[in-house]
Amino acid sequence: RYAGAFPFPLPLFLLATLGTALSSVPLITGWADAWGGRHFAWLLVALDSVLVTAIVTTSGGPRSLFTFLYVLGVMEGCFLLSRLGGLVVAGLSSLLYVGLVVGRTILPLSSLLEPGESTALEVLSVFLNAGVLLVSAIVAGSMAERYQLAQASLEAQQRHLSDVQAFRDLIFQSVGTGLIAVGPDGRITAFNRAAEAITGLPADAALGESFPRVFGEEVDLE
Repeated sequence: RYAGAFPFPLPLFLLATLGTALSSVPLITGWADAWGGRHFAWLLVALDSVLVTAIVTTSGGPRSLFTFLYVLGVMEGCFLLSRLGGLVVAGLSSLLYVGLVVGRTILPLSSLLEPGESTALEVLSVFLNAGVLLVSAIVAGSMAERYQLAQASLEAQQRHLSDVQAFRDLIFQSVGTGLIAVGPDGRITAFNRAAEAITGLPADAALGESFPRVFGEEVDLE
């Protein structure tokens, strides 16, 4: 019932949709990691632009309800390949989308689109959609670049913190004096090797335990 009510060739539309789904298989199965991240990302965004164009073409061309998928492709390009990727996808998508109008008027694609003259509204919608794609690429690209910079800064700080912690642990464990650290709640948070030798208590048994429970009430922590 629904297939008969569809105003465009349903088999071609389903074929384009199936192709889009199959293009996600490398991501789901993990093949993308083996192919190399950035090169595969360029292949993926270009393929998605072509497949989205196929979906738009088989669902009415300039009158399709699925033109919003181009925006998702632009955002994908931005977050995978930064601002440059978003702009490239926006440009490629715009060219493909304009090609639908050209293919309908100058080079009719009889098997996919009904030949005919494009109305002024359709031409205007094409340029408006192309402008939206460009703006989306600029905005999403800026957000993606800021995210990547913040992520790189966070990773650098985490590496620095790890180095500082490793250096601190090295000094803490190398000191010949027994050192025990106690948190504000009275629980033992650090216990070096010298403390193990002095007390005869392994660090694993002391860490996380309450200080009075391990050493009694003789020492007033306050």
